[in-house]
This record gives sequence, C-alpha cells and structure tokens, in this order.
Amino acid sequence: MSAPPTPRADMDALLTMLWEEHKDEIHKQLGVIGQALAAAEAAELDDDLLKRAAGEAHKLAGSIGTLGFTAGSE
Repeated sequence: MSAPPTPRADMDALLTMLWEEHKDEIHKQLGVIGQALAAAEAAELDDDLLKRAAGEAHKLAGSIGTLGFTAGSE
C-alpha cells in the first residue's frame, strides 16, 4: 500500500502540470525580454519593445507571485 501524497508532492505535480501547459507562452515572454536586453546592450531599444518587455515581465512576475514565490515576483 502506498502512502498518500504529501503537500510537497502535490505542489510538485501542480507545478509540473502548469509548466507543461504554459511553457510555450513563457518561452515567448522570455524571448521578448531577451530581445529587449539585447537591444538595450546595443543602444537600440525603442519604446515599443521596452513596453512589450515590461508587460511580459509584469505578467511573469504576477504568475510566479500567484504561485506563492513572492521573492521572485519582486
């Protein structure tokens, strides 16, 4: 007979499910942020890309904050 799942195992399973469900969108968001960083390093960052990257960063911070990772959302 197996032991019931622990809260940690439940959280790990939930995070795995959420990652699989949303990883493509997260990679796109990180890509926009990466583009903005590269443009900033080359002194070519325009307002549109800056706004897009800031929006994606805000969404990512909100997502991880919702999951209880408050330090990461700051």
